[in-house]
Amino acid sequence: MVAKLSEKSANEFLAWCNFRALEKYEAVAKPWLVECKKCKNQFRIKLNNYRTRYKESPPNGCPECSVRPVRTSEETAVADMLKAGLTPLEPFVKVTSKWKYRCNKCLNENHATLHGVRRGSGCPYCGGVKVDPKVVSSTMEKAGLVPLEPYKSNTSKWKVHHKACGNDVVTTWAEVQSGQGGCGICRYTKISEKLRMPEDEAVAIMRNAGGEPLEPFKNSHARWKVRCLKCNVVSSPLLSNVKKGQGICMHCRPKSPVVTEKKALAFVQDKGLDPVSSYKSAQSKWKLKCRTCKKADFYVYSWMKSQNYGCVYCSRHKIDPKDALRKFRTMGFEPLEPYVSARKGIKVRCLNCNKTYSKTFDTLQSGRGCKYCQTAAMDLLAPAYFYIIQNDELRALKVGISNLVRRTDRIKAHEKQGWLLLYRQDLDTGEMAFQLEQQVLAWLRQDKKLGIYLVKDQMPQGGWTETVDSDEISLLEIRNYFENLLSEIYRSIT
Repeated sequence: MVAKLSEKSANEFLAWCNFRALEKYEAVAKPWLVECKKCKNQFRIKLNNYRTRYKESPPNGCPECSVRPVRTSEETAVADMLKAGLTPLEPFVKVTSKWKYRCNKCLNENHATLHGVRRGSGCPYCGGVKVDPKVVSSTMEKAGLVPLEPYKSNTSKWKVHHKACGNDVVTTWAEVQSGQGGCGICRYTKISEKLRMPEDEAVAIMRNAGGEPLEPFKNSHARWKVRCLKCNVVSSPLLSNVKKGQGICMHCRPKSPVVTEKKALAFVQDKGLDPVSSYKSAQSKWKLKCRTCKKADFYVYSWMKSQNYGCVYCSRHKIDPKDALRKFRTMGFEPLEPYVSARKGIKVRCLNCNKTYSKTFDTLQSGRGCKYCQTAAMDLLAPAYFYIIQNDELRALKVGISNLVRRTDRIKAHEKQGWLLLYRQDLDTGEMAFQLEQQVLAWLRQDKKLGIYLVKDQMPQGGWTETVDSDEISLLEIRNYFENLLSEIYRSIT
């Protein structure tokens, strides 16, 4: 569908095309009699065709006066080029092909089409469109710059070498031509020197603040090595900070953030520690020895001060590996690996059942013994079973394990609270049941993104942490995953 156009917009477009209307405008698709302002030729146009063809630039004229490339002889072509002040340097091909020439005025070589020359385009160097290479060379030489790559354009980045400072910098021809020098390093250095405070004035300010400079002044924002005239300590303050009244020496301030050795020594001795090595700073490691446990270790004063603790061994911030291994042996285990940390398990052997497995120091501290020897909850060596139960009222599913022979039947305890047994699988040992249950729970929590569904008050008999929403997953899906795990275990054994 052709878009409508108002008469005002149609006349504005006609004026943009350098045409004049000779009759009233009716529609964009209807022929419209117009006159070319250039050659006074009268003809008809369809406005929608011209609006589609000429969107960015107007037409070069009407069909009669627009210059179009036509075939011509080589003699005529050479004559036209000489008439424009250009000497051809290669044979003529056609009107629209690029033709190498030399300008008779500036003697620079370039390429142009005969069609363009006939329309008035001449030498770009003489016309100011391009920069003459000779002008470029002379200007760069005056600026003390040596080009390291060919010239591209007026605003393109240009890598050059500055003879004065010996640096390779990036500039543009426009920057060099404008007289800015081309080298940004030298330009900014000159500007900073003009803005920099005189050295004698800076030295006077520093001395009035109570500091004696030990090196030449650079600028207000560079550290300046000075000696405090009050405490004789050497420091490196900024002149800008000194001018603000912050002082030159952190040790002489009323509320100094610097922790002196006397202050640090008083703190650690109050905590029952004696220094073994010399004190450096509040953030440096400092070897100290406890008077109570006689153990030495490295400390950082800032950490001790922020957390207000003394000996790391007495305050239980750290466990001595020898004490940890001694604790394992006291609890009936023989360590088979070096102690690393309280939360990282090490391989141990139970001196009662002779079973070997990995155990952490944290579980040892909580009073848990050998998982094979304990009989209070689950006997890992006795036969067991895995089960799935459901509660329709709570709309919940639960997985669990129990020994075949037990003082209290786990299933009956759940059935008294309204649960129904849906699936049960007998297993050889409680250890196998425990491993399978942990894998099923990890699959439910991590892969299926199902959280604990019930709370403790809803299951007085226990087991609420193994529950899931029955609307989110089915019994069949849990059972299939469990049986796949079980078949993998039996295949690995056989």
